[in-house]
Amino acid sequence: MFEHWDGSNGSGQEPLFIMNNPSESPATSLNRLVVRMFAGARERVGVEFIEIEVNLPISVTNLKETIAINFESLRSYVEFGRIAINNDFVCDSDHIDKSHSQSVIALIPPVSGG
Repeated sequence: MFEHWDGSNGSGQEPLFIMNNPSESPATSLNRLVVRMFAGARERVGVEFIEIEVNLPISVTNLKETIAINFESLRSYVEFGRIAINNDFVCDSDHIDKSHSQSVIALIPPVSGG
């Protein structure tokens, strides 16, 4: 389902870019993360990937807040969805650091089954 990100999005589309999260400490380093969108979240923003410039390390909670602030249309997806890194769901209290800069980070919208 996920693959290692090689710097391109594979769709021919440029990823959307959002700015730095000002709530993080200025003593940390600034890095760009690529977040893959799935299902309704992808439909809302119209691209498969968004790029986010943040200070690392950043908590998953702060990453989700940064996405929601910059993409209001994704707020409900962020609120009820999950973040995955390299196929593994992470907790909101987990942190993303420089070791994740080439990882596949994904916003997985809430799903329901039947």
